[in-house]
Amino acid sequence: MNNAKVKFMIMLCCSLVLGGCDDDSDPQPQNSLQVEESELLGLWRVQLYQDEQENETSSFSGITFEFATNNEFIIFRNNSELLTGTWTLRDQGRELDITVPSLADENESFGEDLYEVSDDWDITFFSETALHLVDEGERFELLRVP
Repeated sequence: MNNAKVKFMIMLCCSLVLGGCDDDSDPQPQNSLQVEESELLGLWRVQLYQDEQENETSSFSGITFEFATNNEFIIFRNNSELLTGTWTLRDQGRELDITVPSLADENESFGEDLYEVSDDWDITFFSETALHLVDEGERFELLRVP
């Protein structure tokens, strides 16, 4: 091989090696999900509630949640208002904080597992008709009430 070809091969190899390098050696996955407050407004029902992989959806029979204007969160049982609290989107619409003071300290006087909704949730899926929330082994799948 002549000298020019050797230099060309060395330069080609170096450019391939260096060109493949990136400043971010450990890229983090990007969550492009961003929910807007106006998109959450309305009534939602529980399609699934799991706690540590155990299906406890039956605890939410007859329960609907309303994300109302002014960040008011309303819990209904059989279409009658049961409790109120607040909701807030955080982390650019990727987290949902729900606070219902009457459900503090795991109060089950309003129904088994109902207190679980009052928490800070990661939003893992959102569409016009579905909202999925997770937090420390718990999972809510909500469906919009038409």
